[in-house]
Amino acid sequence: MLLKDYLKRYKIKTREFAKLLNMTPNYASQLINGHRKITRKNAKLIEEVTDGKVSRLECLYPEEYERLF
Repeated sequence: MLLKDYLKRYKIKTREFAKLLNMTPNYASQLINGHRKITRKNAKLIEEVTDGKVSRLECLYPEEYERLF
């Protein structure tokens, strides 16, 4: 599941998600909306915070994921 879809499905606000990742809401928003590339470190953290519902591969390669599913 893509990060944006995860947040929408579980009704998690950007500010809340940013707090879980220990980053600013602005930076989290840029990651969520694809304005910044997600680093491997952040991809791993996102996978952990979402209990694997958003995999690190989906974070690192969102275009390929969308094309396949």
